[in-house]
Amino acid sequence: MGTEAGPFRRTAVLGRDGVRLHVLDTGVPAGAGPVPCLLLLHGLGGCADEWRGIAAQLAGRARVVAFDARGHGVSTRRPQDLSGAAHVADAFAVVEEMGLGRVVLVGQSCGAHTALMTAAAHPEAVACLVLIAVSYT
Repeated sequence: MGTEAGPFRRTAVLGRDGVRLHVLDTGVPAGAGPVPCLLLLHGLGGCADEWRGIAAQLAGRARVVAFDARGHGVSTRRPQDLSGAAHVADAFAVVEEMGLGRVVLVGQSCGAHTALMTAAAHPEAVACLVLIAVSYT
């Protein structure tokens, strides 16, 4: 995939465990110096494109990375493993393979569940955790 219009300037496709993950990345803002990196996890039935507005709001102040979770968007649509552990491993793989360092991990709905489990499994990779519209009933 090539350069995209809007706040996400780069795309990547990461392969993990037979699953392709489509990643959107604003990149590091030019001349901004050290900036936080946000990794955004969408909810069930969503996709990374849902975060374009947030990425635009943060342009120049942060690096924003979002990816289509397995089974969503243009990532592998019917992977064999849809477990929580697989989603956690995917999020951590994005952090590692994209060289994001410690991230502000933001999750919405089911993405918030993945964010929470990722922070618990890999606290060294998470500087801050933000959970949006999550229920634990």
